[in-house]
Amino acid sequence: MASGDFLARYWIYLAVFGILAGGWLVREVRSRAAQSWPTVDGTVESTMVRVEGYGRSQREIAEVNYSYKVEGDFYSGAHVASSEDEFEEFPRESRVVVHYKPSNPSVSFLDREDLRSRRERMMAAGR
Repeated sequence: MASGDFLARYWIYLAVFGILAGGWLVREVRSRAAQSWPTVDGTVESTMVRVEGYGRSQREIAEVNYSYKVEGDFYSGAHVASSEDEFEEFPRESRVVVHYKPSNPSVSFLDREDLRSRRERMMAAGR
């Protein structure tokens, strides 16, 4: 492989990694800020693995889909799980704690403390 090809691939991979890391960081900051928003009980509707990207940059995203109700209106959201293994902690129709944005209830995040306790149970069970 020529040196130029290697450098071009290196920069492409670096750019893709930067975009993914940047997206994760933005979501993480928003999730932390959302913890001060009001909460409601939500319900797990489904879990799924979706595919993003093409070719070598293709990756699978484990997602927990949930619904919740604010002032009589129903909304839905999605939580990106660390892996499919985490799905065991989110059985269909189970309860989740949802923080929603007061000025726009369609924007939501799951409660970080609830997520932490689910992960701890999973680790304690050796999964």
